[in-house]
Amino acid sequence: MKKSLLILLMVAVMITLMTTLVFASSPKSVEDMVKQNKGCAVSCHKPDSKYNLKNEIKAMAKEGKHADVSSMVSNEGPEKCMTCHSSNFGKILHEVHLVGTPEENHFLADVKSGTAGCVSCHALDAETGEIGLD
Repeated sequence: MKKSLLILLMVAVMITLMTTLVFASSPKSVEDMVKQNKGCAVSCHKPDSKYNLKNEIKAMAKEGKHADVSSMVSNEGPEKCMTCHSSNFGKILHEVHLVGTPEENHFLADVKSGTAGCVSCHALDAETGEIGLD
């Protein structure tokens, strides 16, 4: 029951977030965030961390969820990811961060503990209600 409620809540938040992003007047793009190297490598995926992008790709490859392109991936940021994923990068980011349970997804574990959330990547303008990328 708790798992179903959590999934339903995540779906509702994703729909609300996506709708807000579509109607926001001028949100920055994921590509802009990547070019400025904000978010991914700077905060959660620091080069020396367990979850650096090279290690994440290796783990996904080991699980059969991604080709092993770890030799192409920089620990500095996801720029190389855009080579193949520029058209669906936002969708991929949401799926890998919001699918699963806190026991199997370290981002959701951080959300549960209160140390991460939508505002880890998204900026909310309290005056206008617009949501963009930080």
